[in-house]
Amino acid sequence: MIRRSLRTPGTVGARTSAVLLACIGVALSLGVVAPAGAGSAPAFGGPKSFRAGTYPFSVAIRDLNADARSDLAVANYGSSTVSVLLAKGAGRFGAKRDYATGPHPSSLAIGDLNADRRPDLALANVGTDEEPGTTVSVLLNTGDGFEPKRDFRTARAPHSLALGDLNGDSRLDVATANGDGTASVLLNAGDGSFEAGRDYATATATFSVAIGDLNRDRKLDLALTDGGGVSVLLNSGDGSFAAARHYATGNFAFSVAIGDLNGDGNGDVAAGDIVDSAVSVLVNRGDGSFQPKRQYPITGAAYSVAIGDLNGDRKPDLAATDSLGGPDESCDADDGLTVAVLLNRGARFDAGHAYDTGCDPVSVAIGNLNGDRKPDIATANDGANSVSVLVNATGRCVVPPVRFAPLWVARRTVKRANCSVGVIRSAYSKSVPRGRVMTALPGPGTVLPRGGKVSLVLSRGRRKA
Repeated sequence: MIRRSLRTPGTVGARTSAVLLACIGVALSLGVVAPAGAGSAPAFGGPKSFRAGTYPFSVAIRDLNADARSDLAVANYGSSTVSVLLAKGAGRFGAKRDYATGPHPSSLAIGDLNADRRPDLALANVGTDEEPGTTVSVLLNTGDGFEPKRDFRTARAPHSLALGDLNGDSRLDVATANGDGTASVLLNAGDGSFEAGRDYATATATFSVAIGDLNRDRKLDLALTDGGGVSVLLNSGDGSFAAARHYATGNFAFSVAIGDLNGDGNGDVAAGDIVDSAVSVLVNRGDGSFQPKRQYPITGAAYSVAIGDLNGDRKPDLAATDSLGGPDESCDADDGLTVAVLLNRGARFDAGHAYDTGCDPVSVAIGNLNGDRKPDIATANDGANSVSVLVNATGRCVVPPVRFAPLWVARRTVKRANCSVGVIRSAYSKSVPRGRVMTALPGPGTVLPRGGKVSLVLSRGRRKA
């Protein structure tokens, strides 16, 4: 297996947690984008970071306490916990509350598992190379917190899990992607407990699972990344699945999400690749088979991918983590510090947008986090033990980074960011050359109304003795 970071106790197999979001991306409840920003370039405010547990591998979004605000749940691989961060409004979150899970959870999904209309938590416990996990932990929602975990057995090393009604009984079942080359299906008994898992062979070790109807028969199917591509298992209708069919993607497909990416009513597949540093799109032919991949590069390892309309044009876009790709990379060298947004252009995706996060984002989720009906982005940052929130500011002014830019470039950059140039003054500087921008006020990443004024401080060079 490829090791992402020598400082982390798990391997890529464990770290496949980032994969989680791929699973969750399928079932996310995305906010409706306000029409004011429709069709414009996306914009996100600078990241606001909140403390999670040790080595957070997966993040999910849902209202967990029935206050009509979207909260965050984070699976922490290093501390074997799940952190719950309750929303305080305006994209702010309270201090985390931790709950014990099984050994080293790498993936998290949220759904009502016992039909009490409260969203519960399910986590895949991947374990370590030395002691692989074999369980899924379920934490039922009490209304003001969560019950202690209950564990249910899977096959070896469940990297990722997803929730969906797989046998048509209106109960959410569990599917996991396992390191032993299987997918486990655990059917819900109705009270939040699960029957013994049934395992299905895939092409090889699997890292991420997503659930969706792939052949338009109103039965939920499975898509799993298996390194060299995606394995698709079509549902027979009773919670059993046909033999896996494999579709090639890049060199190491790791994360997966399902959504209608071209508007034809069919579930397409997006897979993030951690070796090619790219996202592959597999367009559905309509019968659960897929056209050859189209691949779109990003700057880092795509440990996680999610789907949502991020710029208000009613076309689903892609968000993928620009994670660290190996032990030779470091956030100190400006690697692994962004999330990429790939805009849907109909027949292709535009991958030219990246936004700052915390160090080493390995999981991404999309949801309305500040109540303005626009989908925001949350990332779990493995290298910073934090979760970052990026508020969707499409159509508004987001102060751009212009330090060291000549004045004419800074003016153009500010204008393109839906801002206007305010006061320009100058000051001496030992480090910024004469005529270049020293500072923008307010600082980069600040969200202002459209046309908001950004003041600039130009360097006068070194003060003469």
